[in-house]
Order: sequence, then structure tokens, then C-alpha cells
Amino acid sequence: MSKKNLIKIVGKTIDGKIVVGGLLRFKETYGLPLECILDFLPKNMIPSWKHLLDEAIVIGIKREHFLKELKTIIIDIYGKDFLEYVWKYIETYQWFKKEK
Repeated sequence: MSKKNLIKIVGKTIDGKIVVGGLLRFKETYGLPLECILDFLPKNMIPSWKHLLDEAIVIGIKREHFLKELKTIIIDIYGKDFLEYVWKYIETYQWFKKEK
């Protein structure tokens, strides 16, 4: 039986950081809080925000709750300035725009 990697490399940033997906599947499989998973990512890795949102849809996480949690986690780990930068992207994502 082969093991399927939950966390996958999905790209690279212009400053050379590795972009990873599969973080919510990792959370669902091992029960670790998302904040811990993101906090323990090596400094040369960053989550794919698109993959996080896509995975939340598949898992069935309630949109409003997830976005509130994600916002808090981003501030705690990366800071408010980074939140402002990332949130501009997240707000353009179709799932974010859906009616409550």
C-alpha cells in the first residue's frame, strides 16, 4: 500500500519560497489545529491560500467561521501587514464573495 502525501508543493513565490497545499487535509487526518500546522511550516514555505479555501469547501467548513479563523491565524503568525497583503487576494476568490 502506498502512502499518499497530504502536503504537496504547488508552486514557488517570486522570492523563492515554496508554496504548499494540502494543509487542511493534513489537519483533518491528524487533528492538528491549522494554526499549529502553519506555525510549524519551515520559513522557506508558505501556504497556498487558494488551496486552503478550496480544501475548506471540500471538507464542508462553514465559510464565515473559516474566514474568521484564518484571519486570526494569519495575524498571529505572519502579522497584520501580511494579512492586508494576503486578504486582498482572498477577497477576490469566488468562495469568499458568496452570500452568507
